[in-house]
Amino acid sequence: MDVTSGKHTLKAVSYYDGKLSEGITKVVEVSDGSFRDYVNTPMNFAKGAKVTVNDIYPNEGSQDPKVLVDGDITGQQLETVWGEDNADITLELQKAYDADDINEVLLKFVGQNTSAKAFNIQFSKDGNNYETVANVTNGEYKDPVEVKVNTNAYTQGTVGFVKINFTQKAAGYGYQMREIGVMGDPDKYLPKEAEGLALSSPADGQINVAFTNPGVNDQTYRIYIDDNLVGMNLANAGTYNYKSLEGGSHLIKVTSVRNGIE
Repeated sequence: MDVTSGKHTLKAVSYYDGKLSEGITKVVEVSDGSFRDYVNTPMNFAKGAKVTVNDIYPNEGSQDPKVLVDGDITGQQLETVWGEDNADITLELQKAYDADDINEVLLKFVGQNTSAKAFNIQFSKDGNNYETVANVTNGEYKDPVEVKVNTNAYTQGTVGFVKINFTQKAAGYGYQMREIGVMGDPDKYLPKEAEGLALSSPADGQINVAFTNPGVNDQTYRIYIDDNLVGMNLANAGTYNYKSLEGGSHLIKVTSVRNGIE
């Protein structure tokens, strides 16, 4: 069944002899595959980078290149020279990262008319020798534009610098941008949902919340009952007992936390 992205509440009930059970409920978040919600997290290696723009348009937007890496995807904009196809933006990352840890480069343009139709992305270890890891020749505008990089084409091991070379505008303006992200591999940085959630009530006013590890050892867990946080920074999966609850139905949610991302 196709569903929209976002949070959905699922409920399973039992049926017997014409009667339905109270059921168990779980909230599931369906992703559309975009990394836009993680720009202001440690998964974005570009945050806080040193930014060089070859030519900034002086009559509109910010004149400070740092707005492109402040983690605010809806923040201030910067514009390159009006009407010019060619423009370069270089990021010097705060530290070097293994190329294999980088999944994509995210570009948040102000709108379609100020976006790029053609550009390439290059990596470098030292800021002198660059190798192309993505080449876009007929780009489609999206909000944001997200380009997967081919790290197999990169031979320098670690990445300290990222350069975006714009070569063709979508319209007659300059390139207007709000944010650039260098996004890490989600398998290495995003939390994974706990598995095998099982709920039971061993006695009046009590709930047992049981779940298993999804195979990730560097994350913690949180348990919510009726949107109230009752278990925080739980280091291990297992069974947790909560008492003094009112009779009736309760909404139980278990989340995972990894690299500060819940």
